[in-house]
Amino acid sequence: MFKRSAPALILIMLSCGITAAEQPDSEQTFNPEETLIKYDPDGPVLGVEVARLSDAMAADLLAGDHGSEISVVAFFGPELRAATNAEERLDATVRFADLLFQSATTADVLDDRALYWARLMMRQTLQGQMRLSGVDTQETEALVAAMEWHSRGMDLSARIAAARKQGVTRVAVVTGFDPFFLDVDITQSNPSGLAALALDGVDISIGHDTVRIVSAVFPVRFQDFDDGLVERFVAGIDDAQASLFLTVSMGREGFDLERFPGLRRSATAPDNRNVVTGASASHPIKAELDGKPIEGPEFVEFSLPAEAMVGCESGPYEVRDNREVTTLEGGQFEASSLAQLDGHRAVEGSGGGYLSNEISYRVVRALQARGSTVPAGHLHTPRVAGYDAQAEQAIVGQIKALVSCAIAAIHGV
Repeated sequence: MFKRSAPALILIMLSCGITAAEQPDSEQTFNPEETLIKYDPDGPVLGVEVARLSDAMAADLLAGDHGSEISVVAFFGPELRAATNAEERLDATVRFADLLFQSATTADVLDDRALYWARLMMRQTLQGQMRLSGVDTQETEALVAAMEWHSRGMDLSARIAAARKQGVTRVAVVTGFDPFFLDVDITQSNPSGLAALALDGVDISIGHDTVRIVSAVFPVRFQDFDDGLVERFVAGIDDAQASLFLTVSMGREGFDLERFPGLRRSATAPDNRNVVTGASASHPIKAELDGKPIEGPEFVEFSLPAEAMVGCESGPYEVRDNREVTTLEGGQFEASSLAQLDGHRAVEGSGGGYLSNEISYRVVRALQARGSTVPAGHLHTPRVAGYDAQAEQAIVGQIKALVSCAIAAIHGV
């Protein structure tokens, strides 16, 4: 279902270009024909994302305050080389991937980009060493999968266990995304990823109880979603422990609570590997799960305490309960209820037609399938061009306040 060009490098519309100041308003308005897009099928060692590392280094994105993440990768290489069997290689990979995530979640974290680029360096180290050591492809792929899972904070078990030892029995799950549109602006940050890193481990007091935020950062890659990454993550979260499941991504002008996620992809934007799906507004397509088109209703509805979050005195940006959808039958309109969407085929959910919408749909669908009552939904943040420390800190602070208001409403405080 993916479309990837055969040549190693395709230059699209060389006469045109988007500067950082002219970046698209959102993934829905991205026009891949207006920028220079590098297409390169992922090889055993180098892929599109890793190939951008040289540009990131040239832009000084792996220096200064990012020393802790880079040092983890530097120490990982010798330890991996010292491993003598598959068990030791897996142990080293998991330990250092966990350390990489931990190094990026300090209390004063100001930037999400170091984790993204350091992870790619770790992947390059891992794949290169396995190739030199003659390790087979199957083991290498398993090690890469473990590295991705742990370096993204997706193994919540240790953090939840630590919270329990400290008397915290409930958690709020908050997820963000990697930076994206990096061929438009290599310096691009993603405030949703920064929020995930900054809020991981933060405690919210609710009356006499405490809720701890635990976070993870998702890739901007279609294949990971089709491989069931979201569903595996949701399956690892115990309903008895979770008070809230909030997915977050970068979006529009203010904050949008995306009420009606849609089933189908329709955005033409590439992912971080420059894969495009072939979907469009006139031809929305289903994502996949377990090798088959995902089955489910055309729209689902979030279960966030929207009224409390919209009314929360959370910060400088407007917070909206967004009900706008687009369907093949009705075009773009504001839906008053889920019932109003019966008989409509989704083009865009409230969160659009890209992975922001899709993560929300998959989370709600997975929770509903097991009969979960954990309130869940998606929040779009204000967008930033490149990296804007002041704006992003304000966004993170407002997300923390919104989570606090949501938790208070859920627990009736």
